[in-house]
Amino acid sequence: MTVDVSDLRDFYGSPLGQVTARLITNRIQTLWPDLHQQRLLGVGYALPYLEPYLTKTERVLAFMPAQQGVLPWPTEERSLTALTYEATLPLPNQSIDRILLVHSIEHAHNISAYLRELWRVMTDNGRIIVVAPNRRSLWAQLDFTPFGQGQPYTMTQLRNLLKANMFMPIHETRGLYLMPSSSRLLLASNNILESLGDRVLRKFSGVICIEAMKQVYMNPPVHHARHHRRTIAQLAKI
Repeated sequence: MTVDVSDLRDFYGSPLGQVTARLITNRIQTLWPDLHQQRLLGVGYALPYLEPYLTKTERVLAFMPAQQGVLPWPTEERSLTALTYEATLPLPNQSIDRILLVHSIEHAHNISAYLRELWRVMTDNGRIIVVAPNRRSLWAQLDFTPFGQGQPYTMTQLRNLLKANMFMPIHETRGLYLMPSSSRLLLASNNILESLGDRVLRKFSGVICIEAMKQVYMNPPVHHARHHRRTIAQLAKI
């Protein structure tokens, strides 16, 4: 079930959502500290994570799935958002340098078609970061936050999914060891929990993040080679 855009907006407007956005943003910026002269596309509900890059890239776009809904963003400037369908993005081939998926892949209806479309619009030296709920985390088990909706993944499952769809994982990170609670005490201790989680609770992080590159060259499937050999043999008999 896809989360409605108004629920996502309300979550990120809450104290828990604001801390969540900051913690995950720190992980993303560790992987992408500098996007100068890069064209950045956020897909899903990536608005809180695109904000730091607004003035540090050549261009920022935010696409939201039709089943989720769309909001204008930024609120006081010309909107950079668009309502789209996952298998038909309104962009030309190889037009985007970086793609950020948040609240996205876990809600995809046809994951292979979706990833193939993202592959199409990405430049040959492009990069993608996928942020997904961790199947082993408490966040994925509780449905009162957006991370408790949709299909959660383990790091191995997400890595294999990307490899199967022509993306080569190059970096992995985890984050959000904070308990999904509005307790002021817990929210105030988020930095301590994040540091502690990296050392002793890695497999139970709230989210997993993988950075991957576009795989341009692939070995031909085995059945193609067999068919080629059979065709040559058949022609030799003529």
